Amino acid sequence: MPMRLGSKYLITITLIVTIITVIFVMTLTVNVGLGQSYVIPFKTIKTKSALIEYYSSSATGHPTLVIHVYMDGQPIEVTVSLFAFTLRHIYAVSYYKGLGTVSINLDNPLVVKIASDWYGSYSDAVWPSLIAFITYVNGSSEVYTKVITIPYPPSYLALSKPLTIVVNTNITRNDLMTPKPINSIKDPFMVKPQVISGGGGSPPPPEGFTYIGNCNSNGVVENNPPGPGAWILADCIEYEGPWPQFFIGWSENVLTKSGISGISFTVNGYVESGSGPYGALNRTAYYIPTGTWGPSYLELVGPLFEFSNNMNIELWNGYNSITIEPDTSLTPGTANGALVGSTILYQVNGPGFAYAYFDSYIAFVSFYYDTGNYIFWANGTYMLGFGSNTMPSGDTNTLYLMPGVDMGNGPITSMFANINYFGYEPSIYDGYEVVGTSGTPLCQNEPSINLGPEGVSLTLSSLITTYNPNPVGIAFAVGAFALSLLPDPWGIVASLAMTFAGLFVPQPVTASTYYTQTQVMIGASNTQLGINQLYLTFIGTNGAQNNGNNYYWPMGIILNYSSPYMGRITCNT
Repeated sequence: MPMRLGSKYLITITLIVTIITVIFVMTLTVNVGLGQSYVIPFKTIKTKSALIEYYSSSATGHPTLVIHVYMDGQPIEVTVSLFAFTLRHIYAVSYYKGLGTVSINLDNPLVVKIASDWYGSYSDAVWPSLIAFITYVNGSSEVYTKVITIPYPPSYLALSKPLTIVVNTNITRNDLMTPKPINSIKDPFMVKPQVISGGGGSPPPPEGFTYIGNCNSNGVVENNPPGPGAWILADCIEYEGPWPQFFIGWSENVLTKSGISGISFTVNGYVESGSGPYGALNRTAYYIPTGTWGPSYLELVGPLFEFSNNMNIELWNGYNSITIEPDTSLTPGTANGALVGSTILYQVNGPGFAYAYFDSYIAFVSFYYDTGNYIFWANGTYMLGFGSNTMPSGDTNTLYLMPGVDMGNGPITSMFANINYFGYEPSIYDGYEVVGTSGTPLCQNEPSINLGPEGVSLTLSSLITTYNPNPVGIAFAVGAFALSLLPDPWGIVASLAMTFAGLFVPQPVTASTYYTQTQVMIGASNTQLGINQLYLTFIGTNGAQNNGNNYYWPMGIILNYSSPYMGRITCNT
């Protein structure tokens, strides 16, 4: 017998359903009015600096950026200096003020043009970032600045589709710039920042780089002059050149005494969706009344752009491996290159490096903010994008690594020379002493290697596992100290030359950013006895985790014959 409900129960249920429906409709209406779509963002990015949410609607019908800023749970009055960039230029979009909330229309013709350039080249596979300097002045004695990058889908801006980007951030004591800046990475150099000059006589290009030009293009700034609290892009110099991702170096005696027939490595892997390169700014303050400088600190800034899908990593032009072979018939200190089947072959006579690199556009930037008593500087390196060899226009699935050999006059040699000159210390981790077919570990927790009469082989993934560089995922940080290769003959300060070229750093919600199956093989000349004697040293690079601590990632391998690389066992992990 079916159960029957009394009329009072039906009335109660109907009333409940009606109330729930009204609440849902009210919630939907309110959130659509706020530029949200069904309360749920279609994408969320969480960085060290901010929570960024993306909604596929807006109150205006056009793309909008809304920035909420708090300190100790309270809204504060801030100035936002907004910048955008293409592969060739950085533009000052405009300057904005607000109490707790700053709303910015992104249908600005300049922003639309920039977004259209990105969309025309890479569709939505690459999300470039807007760069926001958020400044809070507490009275006249304390200045706080936070730099946030805000990736955006270029199609929405280029085609003026409804979009609301909501940024939530908190200003903390870590963002205080006076009297003592505090950031996650302490810069050991106490030097005066200077404006770099790209006009007139351009500086000589660094080894392996081509000078592109002055990338400072302020365009038409809506709110001009910017007024108090505004950061100004003082200068911008752009180069195209190699961003090394992995290298193998060898000493003279390795080729002549170690009994090796050759060195080879394959390239295979991918960058995970949601990853992107980070730049760095070296922040410091100049106190005008006393003419004194404060300490300088490095700060990671990014992602400068991010990939919306996984990007395969392949060697250029369909090749599979890079091989180095000794050839004493060559003039000492020289190399010959050849393409043999699927292999890029370098025959060498003398010590050197073989490396794989991304063809990249690197900008050296100088921002400043003048308060009258203080001049705050933020000098650093931004990666504006990849060159056409690494990321051809229209190719939205693959990044191509280029091959290179350095016989003492290339970017890797220059990098090490400047590291020593500036006193910067990468992570050095001695792996094994190899004699014959056996290997003796030199430090603890060595990566696994394969030994036999044919030689030695290992994978980069085993190095990454050993280093365990980042608890939130493996950070593709191999370029972190690559731009230390830049010399300083024309007045670029040491701290600027030492800032990072860019990092692929995972978001906290990302399991892993860089996967690789790159295989390294060192062949023995005598396949019966193995290698005579060989020392393997792993060279790492450091950066900052999301919690502010340091991590290390192996960037390369140094092969020595008579002793470890530093002449003593070094286990800097």
